[in-house]
Amino acid sequence: MEKKFEVNKELINDASSMKLYKYLFGEENDSKTVDFRFIVLDIKNSDEKERIASVFLDVFAVSTLLYIDKRPIVFYSEEQDFEVKNLLWSIIDDFGINMSIFNSGKIMNRESFFTVLSLFEKYIARKNYQYYGVSDLILEIVKEDIKELSKYR
Repeated sequence: MEKKFEVNKELINDASSMKLYKYLFGEENDSKTVDFRFIVLDIKNSDEKERIASVFLDVFAVSTLLYIDKRPIVFYSEEQDFEVKNLLWSIIDDFGINMSIFNSGKIMNRESFFTVLSLFEKYIARKNYQYYGVSDLILEIVKEDIKELSKYR
């Protein structure tokens, strides 16, 4: 799936973020396989983006952050013992902010990442939602264009 994504390199501030950036955007070996999950944070108040992203980084044991197309995206490697949806509700209540998230599920390679992110952009990003997961993405694709579902495999 072809779509160009823009990364804010100025906000890459640690080695793990730089390593992930190089892997995703082609500066590392293409044959390498890395399992990960990601959460797209859509925070309405731009002043809160960094603060809320850092909360997610603190909560997820092994995680890193990239700003892609001006959105903070938290990458993590392990399935969590808690519902990400419940974390979202806690953050909304505690910080009193308007935000939403998309939780990707397990991603096996670079191509899958860009496919899921592109499908998210096309089918979910402009919708008014608070939490969307993979099943919600699939339902949106089925509702709008079932032929696109083959890209998700």
